[in-house]
Amino acid sequence: MRALQLFGPDDLRVVDLPVADIGPDDALLEVESAGLCGTEPGIYHRGQPRGLVPGHEYAGTVARVGSRVTRVKVGDRVTGLWHSSCGACVECRAGMPELCPVPMTFGHAFDGSYAEYMRVPNADRCLLRLGDSLPFDLGALMGCSLVTAMWALARAGVVPGDSVAVFGLGAVGLCGVLGARLAGARTVIGLDPVAYRRATALECGADQALDPTDAGASETLRSCNGGAGTDRAIIPTTAKSAPQQALEGTRRGGTVVVIGGVGDFTINSRQLNHEQKTLTGAAGAPGADFGQRVVDLVADGRLDAGRLSRLVTHRFALADAATAFQVYEAKSEPVIKAVIHP
Repeated sequence: MRALQLFGPDDLRVVDLPVADIGPDDALLEVESAGLCGTEPGIYHRGQPRGLVPGHEYAGTVARVGSRVTRVKVGDRVTGLWHSSCGACVECRAGMPELCPVPMTFGHAFDGSYAEYMRVPNADRCLLRLGDSLPFDLGALMGCSLVTAMWALARAGVVPGDSVAVFGLGAVGLCGVLGARLAGARTVIGLDPVAYRRATALECGADQALDPTDAGASETLRSCNGGAGTDRAIIPTTAKSAPQQALEGTRRGGTVVVIGGVGDFTINSRQLNHEQKTLTGAAGAPGADFGQRVVDLVADGRLDAGRLSRLVTHRFALADAATAFQVYEAKSEPVIKAVIHP
């Protein structure tokens, strides 16, 4: 099979590799669409993990299944979570497979989706059925970006009538805007320094789209709920200023959920204890059942597939992956989600 293999920093080559063998709990997927996540360029520039095929967003057709796989069968059109899980650790047994300590991230712990075929370990714990109508490019968007956003909104406890701030309007953030509307949010405010992303947020149903570096952005957040602040905020961005800005703009007793890889950041602890605000995180998704419910929202028409599909803005051949990374990082073009077609 043809695949992209990482040989070192900024050194990604199209090579011929053998198609992987599968075990009894695994599936082999013929990849039709592989998404480029915001975490992917960093892996490309670092050149780590060297020797692996990158890519953790994917959609395609099941080519083979192991003897113990029951969720999918050969010929099924599927997407999947960006990670699998072991099913045996304390976290998995407690119903929190997103916290599984066993390294099972596609394109990091084992070969990922930038290839014609990929092995999916513990397939019952991560594959999601697309059905016959949803396109593969949309599947590559849903398995990571949409599922991650919906889990963050669930962790935030968004309920009808809430006001929700979304910090960062890449694919995950824009899915968060759509998801907040589906959850019944009364007011949705998107924040991003990139103008075309703000424009896209308005198209996705945001009431306002603000540049977080503008002096009036924080005041707008605090003006919600009669001056109390927003009820919830989710942070799918790496901007270190976002957590404190979100806490300042959230009402007493409100909730802020960090999704993006912000790294170390400073917060005012008074806003956590005296104002009883909740600051928490969301990673991945709590298993394939949750992921399937999210996919079914789109398949059933409850979440607009047309709006979601417009977030897939760029498509590249396997050999043009380096160009895909350059376009995504430069943002000289209005790129939201780029996908690679093996």
